[in-house]
Amino acid sequence: MGNGQFWYNGIENCLLTKFADIAPPQSVCLVFNVDGLPPFRGSSIEFWPILFKIENMPRLQPMVVAIYCGETKPPLQKFLTQFVDELNHILKNGVIVEKCKLEVKIKYFVCDTPARNFIKGTVGFNSAHGCIKCTVIGDYDRGGRHMSFPRIDCPLRTDESFRMKTDDGHHKEDSPLLRLPINMVEDIIVADSLHLFDLGLMRKCLYGWVNGSYNFRTKLSAAQIDQLSYLLEECNKRRPIEIHRAIRKLKCLKYWKGTEYRTFLLYIGPVILKVFLTREAYHNFLTLCCAVTILSCNTYSKYIHIAECLLEDFIEQFIDIYGIDAISSNVHNACHVVNDVKKFGSLPEISSYPFENFLGHLKTLLHTGNRQLPQLAKRVIELSKFNSLSI
Repeated sequence: MGNGQFWYNGIENCLLTKFADIAPPQSVCLVFNVDGLPPFRGSSIEFWPILFKIENMPRLQPMVVAIYCGETKPPLQKFLTQFVDELNHILKNGVIVEKCKLEVKIKYFVCDTPARNFIKGTVGFNSAHGCIKCTVIGDYDRGGRHMSFPRIDCPLRTDESFRMKTDDGHHKEDSPLLRLPINMVEDIIVADSLHLFDLGLMRKCLYGWVNGSYNFRTKLSAAQIDQLSYLLEECNKRRPIEIHRAIRKLKCLKYWKGTEYRTFLLYIGPVILKVFLTREAYHNFLTLCCAVTILSCNTYSKYIHIAECLLEDFIEQFIDIYGIDAISSNVHNACHVVNDVKKFGSLPEISSYPFENFLGHLKTLLHTGNRQLPQLAKRVIELSKFNSLSI
């Protein structure tokens, strides 16, 4: 396929293998993920797996539908055609498990921003027409060399407008996903807490405060950074048991994992940042923290309208504090999160964390750099036949 190799495992095969040892429900709702990752650090090769998990059976690990291996992205048509053909077939006919018909439904697709644009066949997120949820037109910031999306009041895209290509500048090619019975706008979500809030907005803010990145007008001094790092170490000594990973010093910021940014956003930052930021910047951070907290817990679902107002306020304050050029795609996408949460559930329920953890495990299955795809396919097949609850 293209300049690479392709292995197709199959959705039905995954389901039959998984339900060989455990009783299946009457129906399954599938959540899909596509991502690109290098098998080794510094490798020119990329893996592009198609994964899915069963939304109504959250204890089950994600499963591998297919993997592409090559030095470039796979050709979109060839990469997704077999997947779409099989998915349409089992949506119509179900899967026969132990002489019983298992009904299959699509819940949504969750991917990081580049993968979302890739599978939809749209222009990149840093293009003028790059927003997948609304018709905002970005302004190119030559200083920061990125697109800025300051408006949050533009008309939303619809499934009909997407399929009719009413915004011609948004489309690159026809995606095979168009043949699926899904809403091409609503069912490919942006409300992924890992990439939007943790590795997105929280990392952007910390990089701006610590390194002065993104043309931030608020930068901490070296003494303040040392003091913050000391406080992080003190917080680690008292972290609750539900926070498994200790948060590292700010000199290790570029190595932080998504969970460390999440811990800082929801637990540590609100306590220790007040004396380090300006009053306006601290209030802006708390606005984001409160919105994400509301959207992360079903108990607070009755306050979701407040979260929507908070995220709009966050973006407007962000412009005032850091400049209009700081409104990148991630900052802009915050205004579209609430619609995803309303339709699919709280942020932890719809995040890509399970897929990201699974991808990390996949990389450990490789023992050498030779014949990487056959090697990985063999390991996946072997392990999928052992414990149905883990791989």
